[in-house]
Amino acid sequence: MKKYFLYVFSLILLTAISRPLSGQDLVIVHTNDFHSQIEPFQSGRNAGTGGLLSLSGYLEDMRKEFPDLLYLDAGDYNQGTPYFNLFGGKVEVNGMNKLGLFATALGNHEFDNGLEDLVSRLKMADYHILCANYDILYRPLRKLVKPYVITRVNGKKIGIIGLTLNLNGLVSSEVLRLMQYRDAVQTANNMASRLKRKGCDLVICLTHQGLDADIKLAAQARNIHLIIGGHSHTFLEEPVSATDLDGHEVVIVQTGAYGVYAGRVDITF
Repeated sequence: MKKYFLYVFSLILLTAISRPLSGQDLVIVHTNDFHSQIEPFQSGRNAGTGGLLSLSGYLEDMRKEFPDLLYLDAGDYNQGTPYFNLFGGKVEVNGMNKLGLFATALGNHEFDNGLEDLVSRLKMADYHILCANYDILYRPLRKLVKPYVITRVNGKKIGIIGLTLNLNGLVSSEVLRLMQYRDAVQTANNMASRLKRKGCDLVICLTHQGLDADIKLAAQARNIHLIIGGHSHTFLEEPVSATDLDGHEVVIVQTGAYGVYAGRVDITF
């Protein structure tokens, strides 16, 4: 039987005085491509906005009203400021822990310092690391990464699948040798079918592959309702959507980069 959802979307400019809005059965806050932006920008067009610290105040206020809020990130929270160069990504992981991140996709820049270094950082993570479309041959990393996670919010069963773009040309040859890519669309549909059989009311794809690939995925999908994307740094003032193989709408959201904006999705079942 087809499920019906009411989606309400908003973008929040993240400043020190960001405040929550009203919500529904499931409230999702999502970000992507922080690129080690810890503090707000000090100058330029984004002065006073952005960074993990700005998001912290917003999430704190949100959770007072919606304690079951899901915070999801679509990857590439590493690389881009001296914080990453000096501390090797540990500041970012600690920051995501403090923000109460529930799950993240693996972005290509998470691999910048190699697999051993990535494993040492991910061991610090209190959140789920999701990537379904890679055969991970490096055992220490494989033990830390899941293809999907299932959670319950307000009596509803939510399945979240992680997808990462083809890393060819974006990472070292050693990483490529130990990370074997599988087709994202086929993998997502296989995982979504599994989640449907497990009784999930909502299936989310948390992707780091860019908007064009997300649109392609949506048009070829089955049993996927929402795609939260990253990688292309696309600032979507409004969601885009595509009709899947069964004639259902699949909604796609993305929030630009650097934490200048966070996205919010309210879902009524």
